[in-house]
Amino acid sequence: MKNLTRLSLLIFPLVFLSCSPDAMETEETSTHLITDTNFEEFCYETPLIAGQNEIAGTVSIVYVDDAIEIRYETNDDWTLKETHLFVGDCEDMPINGGGNPKIGQFPLAENHGGNTAAYAYSINPTEYPECVCIAAHAVVKSTTSNKKETAWAEGQEFPGNSWAMYFDYCLDYCDGD
Repeated sequence: MKNLTRLSLLIFPLVFLSCSPDAMETEETSTHLITDTNFEEFCYETPLIAGQNEIAGTVSIVYVDDAIEIRYETNDDWTLKETHLFVGDCEDMPINGGGNPKIGQFPLAENHGGNTAAYAYSINPTEYPECVCIAAHAVVKSTTSNKKETAWAEGQEFPGNSWAMYFDYCLDYCDGD
């Protein structure tokens, strides 16, 4: 009986640790923490601007296998607390009557705990129009001052009175050809 108990104590951690909670699959997208920077093809990068004037990191587009990843990566002075992402036809972007984005209605969103420095949303490009609008928003926290700021991937400003931004991107821009 003692040997069975010891064997159970050895096997349980292996089974428990083999289940990875850092990936969540859905039909159209998957999300995951970025633990390495190995990818097939890097295609686009723009600064992630915090508080209208500080570069908190980057938002980049990379091709991995047959998917496109939109990656949020902070620099050493910032961490991610929330990410919100819209990818799709510009006319479908949720905006209010004043021309500002409705971040709470962006279809891809995640809250992040701890010291998350990088996060990615993976999309299937065949489920989107060839050219899309991408609005990448984040809430970031300074590691030096603990101050939280809103952040946007640099691009064109929305027509409203906020400093929110988006950019246009054609999904076949970097398809391996």
